Order: sequence, then C-alpha cells, then structure tokens
Amino acid sequence: MKITREQPDNNAQRWMDWHILTVGESGFSMLDIYGRLQRGLNIEVIRQFAARINETDESGTLYPR
Repeated sequence: MKITREQPDNNAQRWMDWHILTVGESGFSMLDIYGRLQRGLNIEVIRQFAARINETDESGTLYPR
C-alpha cells in the first residue's frame, strides 16, 4: 500500500478513488463528509461504525461500502 499526503481541496471527483484516513468521530466531522457527501452512506451506518471502532480502540474501514 502506498500512503500519500495531499493538500485537500473541494474537488470531490479527485478523491473518489482514494482510501481516506480520518478520525472515527460522527457528527460534524470529516468522516461524515466523506461518508455521506462523497459516498452516499446513511448517517446511522457512520455512527455505528464510529462507535464500533472507538469501543474496540482499533482502526477500521467502511470499504467496500
């Protein structure tokens, strides 16, 4: 896996094929922005995901969703 850091911008199409790493926090957070606005995930799916990874204190992924 190649890890790259890029300057963010508002071009959602540019980031569609990227696997985004962010803090596991639901609410007004980047997880919500990536999950809901760019991937069309339901807010409840994001909340359950954030709760699960924070309870286990491990990283997680929403892929392939």
